[in-house]
Amino acid sequence: MSDFSKKLCLALEKDLKESNLKYETVKYFRQNMISVIIWISTMSYFYNKKELNAEDIYRIVNEIVRTSRPSVMKYLGEAKQKKYLQFTMSRNDKRAYSITPSEITIYEFEKWSEVFRI
Repeated sequence: MSDFSKKLCLALEKDLKESNLKYETVKYFRQNMISVIIWISTMSYFYNKKELNAEDIYRIVNEIVRTSRPSVMKYLGEAKQKKYLQFTMSRNDKRAYSITPSEITIYEFEKWSEVFRI
């Protein structure tokens, strides 16, 4: 095993033991594959300054894992209710909402991602 692989394994083990206690948004979004994909997609679109809506998220999720639209919408609704995601009227399509991470989600994602600086 390479040095990098060893360091990565240690970092991942540490992350699994500690981050759910420290970061409520990380804990929420890592509950299953659907919510992980929603989380990573939302963060990626945010950092790349691209607009993301529920239909985009549904398509992204289904490229990775087969699921129903109601399941994806359930997780989006829960994240919105917990104030982990924000929904604002789309600039491009007035029928859709743009989905972005909240300040707490951004902050905790950035703190959590420090574990990967190995």
